[in-house]
Amino acid sequence: MDILEQAEQIDRYRTKCMNNEYNSLARRNQHYFSVDDLSARTSIMFRAQDFEITQDANIVLLHPSADSGMPHTRANNIICFSADTNSNRITTTLLHEGMHLEQKKNPELWKSYHIKQGWWPVPASYLPERWVNRCRINPDTLELPFWSWQTNYVPLPLFANEARPTLTDCPIRWFDMRNQTLLSEPPESFIKRYGNIGQPEHPNETSAIELSQEGYSTRAELYNVLSS
Repeated sequence: MDILEQAEQIDRYRTKCMNNEYNSLARRNQHYFSVDDLSARTSIMFRAQDFEITQDANIVLLHPSADSGMPHTRANNIICFSADTNSNRITTTLLHEGMHLEQKKNPELWKSYHIKQGWWPVPASYLPERWVNRCRINPDTLELPFWSWQTNYVPLPLFANEARPTLTDCPIRWFDMRNQTLLSEPPESFIKRYGNIGQPEHPNETSAIELSQEGYSTRAELYNVLSS
């Protein structure tokens, strides 16, 4: 059993995707398997030594079509890169994905941090089934995929085209739990807190962006921020 098969036994990411109509369709022509490029993998592993939170990461190169080339993390401390990843972005991506690895290792600590930031986990059963089923499944947010911002607003990465869904066309819509409506723009309170942040779909993403941009790269630094 290879490392990706071992990860699948734990997180069931690919199984969840294949069991969902839209996520399965969005990945219909993709090839999710590792690529044997020792030189490229060694280069990324070398750069991973720059940050404590990625020094023990298992680097896996995937076929360029896998997950539309988007880097992501899996169980077993895996960071997946596309085999044709732009070398100029590796350092930034490593630190971002390193945050996701830490989130997987210490879910309760990060959950507490997210709550202090204004988020709250929401069971899928609280949301309309049609919207839950239409959300892009993200391997970096699998454990608790739905969160509300300021109690009322749940960001949802919805496939724009139901007939031909793609992973790269999933605009964030905000479900207002008070009146059960779907909004195309984030609430003002979110904009005031995060501005025009790139991945507003989940606190795992907003925190990974903020903390990596601020340069936190050791577990001690992160613990101080998360527990303060």
